[in-house]
Amino acid sequence: MPWLQILQAHRKWVVPVFNYIVLAEQQYMSMIKVLLDKYTIKDPVQDDTAGVFADPEMQKLYEVLVEKGRKSVVDAPADGYDHRGSRH
Repeated sequence: MPWLQILQAHRKWVVPVFNYIVLAEQQYMSMIKVLLDKYTIKDPVQDDTAGVFADPEMQKLYEVLVEKGRKSVVDAPADGYDHRGSRH
């Protein structure tokens, strides 16, 4: 999920490193999809709209992190690491 928050930060702050993070995470998610398909595992993602989560707790967390990331370019990447004491 932090990559979605980073995507929002990239849209606001236009810092190249944010774009690299988003691209890397998208590549990771694409490979997960390949594995799900290979092993015929149902993809748990029902709606792949960026920033939309079926789990209300995840939705709230996303909204909180995006709002914090809008405060400054420094806060944007830090929130992905600081929440609950670990990187998400």
